[in-house]
Amino acid sequence: MHGISICLLGIATNLDNLCIGMAYGCRGQKIALRMNACIALISGLISLVLCLFSSYIAEGLCVLANFVGACLLIAIGIWTLWPKQQKETAVSAQASVWMLGLALAVNCIPAAFAAGLTGLSPVWLGSTVAGFSFLTVGLGNRLGCLAKERWPRRLLDVLSALCMLIIGVVEMLW
Repeated sequence: MHGISICLLGIATNLDNLCIGMAYGCRGQKIALRMNACIALISGLISLVLCLFSSYIAEGLCVLANFVGACLLIAIGIWTLWPKQQKETAVSAQASVWMLGLALAVNCIPAAFAAGLTGLSPVWLGSTVAGFSFLTVGLGNRLGCLAKERWPRRLLDVLSALCMLIIGVVEMLW
C-alpha cells in the first residue's frame, strides 16, 4: 500500500514540473539532459531529507503521527483545489540549475514532510520524486517544443490535489 502512496506522491509533487518544462519548450528552449538530472536530484534529495526528518518526529508521536500526516496531505490537497489568483511567473532563460531545482523542489516540501509522518520510506520517496521530476520536466519540455502551447495549469493543480487527497484518505484509513 505504501508503494502506491509513494508513486502518487511522486506524481503529485511533480505535475508543476510538467508545466515548467512546457514553458521552456514553448519558448523554444531545450532543457539539457544534465540540467534535468540536476533538477531531479535536488527534488529527490529535499524529499528524502524532509521525509527522514519527519519520520524521526513520527517515532515520538507513534499513533498520532499517521493521522497528523494524513490530515496534512488532505489539507494540502484542499488548499490546491481552492481557487486563487493565477500568477504568471517567467523563468529566466539564464536561471541556474540550482535555482530552478530549488524552485521546483518547493512543491515537495509539505508532501515529503507529511509522508514521513505517515511512515513512508524516505529513500523510496526521494528516489520516486527524483524519477518523476526527471520524467515530467523532460516530457513537458518535449511537449512544449512540439506543441508550442501550454496545458491548463488549473487542470494540473486539480490532478495534483486529487492525488494528495486520495493519499491522505488512504493513509488515514490504513
